[in-house]
Amino acid sequence: MKYLLLITTVVLVCFADADILSASTKTIKYIYIEANEGDSAAGHTAIRFGKDTFHFQHEPSGLIRIKRFDSLNFDYLYSQLGNRGLKESWISVSDDTYALIFDGFSQFLLIQDEQFNLLETLRKDVTFYEFLLQRNQLPTSSEKISSYPLRGLAYLFTSDLDQQALSVINPAADNPDKLFSNLKNRINDKFGENYLSERITSAQDLLRKNRPLSLRSAEYKPSKDSYPAYGISTSTLFEDSLLALYALEYINAPLSSFPDSYWSMPGDSFRLSFDETVVLRLYAEKIENDLLDLISSSRSDWGYAFILGLARLASIHASISSGTFVFPDIFSSAPSHKISKKPPEYLKSYRGDVEKLFQKRRKEFFESLEMRESDYAALEYLGNNFMELDRAINEGVIPRDLPEIPVPSRLLRRSSLPLPEFDQKEVEAELEIARLTEKEYGLLLSELYNYDLFKRNCVTEIFNIIDGVLQKDAMLKENAASTLKTGLAKDNSVKRLGGYVDPAGKLSFIPFVSSGEVDACYSVTEKRVKRSYRSERLAEMKQRESSLTVFLRESNTITSTIYSRSPNDSPFIFFTDDTVLFRPLFGIFNLMAGVGETLVGVITLPFEGSKRVYLGAKGILFSLPELFFINIRKGSLEYLPEGG
Repeated sequence: MKYLLLITTVVLVCFADADILSASTKTIKYIYIEANEGDSAAGHTAIRFGKDTFHFQHEPSGLIRIKRFDSLNFDYLYSQLGNRGLKESWISVSDDTYALIFDGFSQFLLIQDEQFNLLETLRKDVTFYEFLLQRNQLPTSSEKISSYPLRGLAYLFTSDLDQQALSVINPAADNPDKLFSNLKNRINDKFGENYLSERITSAQDLLRKNRPLSLRSAEYKPSKDSYPAYGISTSTLFEDSLLALYALEYINAPLSSFPDSYWSMPGDSFRLSFDETVVLRLYAEKIENDLLDLISSSRSDWGYAFILGLARLASIHASISSGTFVFPDIFSSAPSHKISKKPPEYLKSYRGDVEKLFQKRRKEFFESLEMRESDYAALEYLGNNFMELDRAINEGVIPRDLPEIPVPSRLLRRSSLPLPEFDQKEVEAELEIARLTEKEYGLLLSELYNYDLFKRNCVTEIFNIIDGVLQKDAMLKENAASTLKTGLAKDNSVKRLGGYVDPAGKLSFIPFVSSGEVDACYSVTEKRVKRSYRSERLAEMKQRESSLTVFLRESNTITSTIYSRSPNDSPFIFFTDDTVLFRPLFGIFNLMAGVGETLVGVITLPFEGSKRVYLGAKGILFSLPELFFINIRKGSLEYLPEGG
């Protein structure tokens, strides 16, 4: 799923919908998404505010999370790749109501995301104390060396556990000492000759004298209505202090070579023109100026930003000297060279689309006089994607997953670290508190966001937010007591939306039922249906060929020119979404396909693992409703090329 989300950015232009881009600021769209196997097998819902679409997603952890998508991305994922039809109900509202409800969903997203960020911080605290305890318990000569992961450090240092080969940056032409000497001289000129050494001593003292105290669970009780406020955690303070120290030490005395975390590729696609190298020189000067300001920043996390600036500066200088783009490798892990049994067939087409977008962003960056960091980061991100796809195709391997955040942040594990002076009993006590805090906070989040098919799903949460927003709005205006909640929310909903949908209604939790209730209760001025990718293609084919010819060829997965089985789809022979009469008959054949796949999976279980058995069982499950004229499965696609 993550990889598909990143693919969507490549093909947005191809699926642009004028209604999305020019959506009225007075129209809220409630969206019902048809069922398909996989996520949301019973259907799905979302709510759209122009270019922003919100929906609730059932996570593998068993919790339900709100997500915000670009509306074009959302339609591409569900209507095109997911092969699901979408039905939009256009709700006419005032500007004030539109802003009120949109802000309610945006606020819920911010609060929930920060709550889960806090949970991740608590987990990092546990990891930090476990690291301290392990280091204290292991003798210096022990072969079981404990190490600690640090963001971004892989662009300046090699691991002290595993020495890497040199990168594409030429150490003879671009060794760090030569490359960063100008920046170091500018720092000395501005702050004094002893500035760096004094800052290094201060940073070392801070790390030694820091008394690590974990966050206490009693102070952080999550609520859907309040943003979690918490101080800097022990692990965050430790990491920020370490990265600041390493940034200072590196600029004061750079290593003799760069680590293996930069890359490039031959060919015209990455070759730089003379004018482009001139712009890159100007951009390198801009980065140096930013780093000069950053090193004296009062921000506690300045070290990480400084290290990323050094990495980008190194890659730009390497680009200038080599005449071809060089980028930091933004992927979280080193390239895998394990040969894939069957690389995805769409990779070549996807690589072509990525290259087009890369060249488009390249032109925009070099023609713009602003030289914005966000524009170069987008170019860097696409360049990495392009190189990884090219590598995967040439080597016959599966490409690495792109990071969700397009920022170079490869981890480096180090064992030799300056550590706080601590007593073992103190660390053991803090570790126990940290573990308890993480566990208690995780349980509290589970109580708030645990998925429930009937009471807390993709439908109920949308209406609960609307209900809560309208309730608060009415209370503020009428200065009413919260005990009148249902009446206030309902009255305000009738006033603002034209009617009321009860989040706790008997059947409101069912996606297609909720769509009907929206149409019946709210001020719906228009209804629109966006057909699935396969339905659209079938309609186009029937305009050029006879319906019988299209049906005979496209009704099955063997001769279909539209569908190519996705690795995550269960096996089936016939499509049943566009036929009712033949659905039970086709369902029998699909059931047999599922049974056959399961039997083969049992035989090959010792050699291939359990995936074939799982897909076969899933095929049986989704074939059974077809015997009773009910369709769920529609098939999905891995990728659609530009114009596809």
